[in-house]
Amino acid sequence: MFVSDVFNDNVELSLRNVPSVLGVSLSDLNTYDIVNSEVLVLTESAAKVFSEEEGVVAEA
Repeated sequence: MFVSDVFNDNVELSLRNVPSVLGVSLSDLNTYDIVNSEVLVLTESAAKVFSEEEGVVAEA
């Protein structure tokens, strides 16, 4: 699963070519998709937003 913080037309079009990859924006992310994915890839900006919403301090 590939997670981005904002919708990007180029990324969306590219991910459609890879049938085994699910591309979602951070606003559409849900627990079911996270638990059922083998690999979770977040953009750096999505990881920062996600960690801020969960109250986790991200370390670089």
